[in-house]
Amino acid sequence: MKKFRTVSFVLMACIFWTGCNQSGTATLPQPNSSENNTTAKTNADDAPSTSTPEPQSAQEVIEAMQAQLTSSGDSEAAIAIGQKGRKRFSKDDNLTKALATLMYQSIQSLADHPENLIARRLELGDMARSLTENSESIEQLGNMPSFLLLEEAKGHILNKNLEKGWQSIVESRSHGFRQTKILFLDAELDPIVQNEQYVSEMQTWLSDEIDKELTTHEPFPFEFSLKSLTEDDTMVSHTDFDDKEWTLVDLWGTWCPPCRAEIPHLVELQTKLQDRVAFVGINFEKPIGDAEYDEAKTKLEDFQKLQPMNYPCLHGDFEPSEKIVDFVGFPTMLLLDKKGMVRLVMTGYQPLPVLEATIERVLNN
Repeated sequence: MKKFRTVSFVLMACIFWTGCNQSGTATLPQPNSSENNTTAKTNADDAPSTSTPEPQSAQEVIEAMQAQLTSSGDSEAAIAIGQKGRKRFSKDDNLTKALATLMYQSIQSLADHPENLIARRLELGDMARSLTENSESIEQLGNMPSFLLLEEAKGHILNKNLEKGWQSIVESRSHGFRQTKILFLDAELDPIVQNEQYVSEMQTWLSDEIDKELTTHEPFPFEFSLKSLTEDDTMVSHTDFDDKEWTLVDLWGTWCPPCRAEIPHLVELQTKLQDRVAFVGINFEKPIGDAEYDEAKTKLEDFQKLQPMNYPCLHGDFEPSEKIVDFVGFPTMLLLDKKGMVRLVMTGYQPLPVLEATIERVLNN
């Protein structure tokens, strides 16, 4: 599970990067892989001496960083140039954004240098504050300040200061961070996420975000009558669960790692909530449901030898995008009310605290 969560968190960089590009901020090319990237430098004055003239503007600093990346692929050397330049042009948003972007991308290369990793993350937090203080349009910054502050939080956690880490997370939220689920996906944030001192407020954030999703989601019908993979020769319909307050339908496949990672959560919640919620799996193999029934049944039986399931699983024989509005991929969970209307769509891996909070929210609201 830890490995999966780490991979999931890599997606955060994509969210951050996309948000910055969409807001029109300065960006730098992705650095090439290089052994030089494994050696960390955090002092801007350590930049290698060159015969090129000293940059006379923030834009020239950005161009020098780009030139360094293009010529050597050495991201740390480019960062050193940017850090040195930022001492002279500290209020230039484009330089700060370009440098922050490159520093953010470099985090993984510092994994073997804890002291430098902490310093890098704390510096990113300072840059987030600089951006929010100096920028003429906060909206144009996109997700950048929020994600930089989350990196600062992880720096404080590495430095054994949970209270400061929590303060950085709260500050991130003040700049628009509304993706509490991400906190539960990143193992580096576990010391805070699993700390009873902070759980209550995070649950409140989750509830607020779930309420907003329920309010803005346009309900649509989801009807099915499918052959069971867990009960021979049995057809199962959405109407079979009319006695429950809610039905959670999980579209998944044994070939899908995040799908498999969610199954223990559903098993646990089925045991806990079976009197009020029906849990149903719809299995798609190969990977879009084109496996014949017998093949799908064999794959599920093999899977259940390692991970037993305590709720029915059906054979998916339809194209999901034909029944689900804006279907993205697997796993996808649907929350159906008693009228068979989909009130919420959850795409991608759902950590247990998020999934449990979502179900409890709809049950109690």
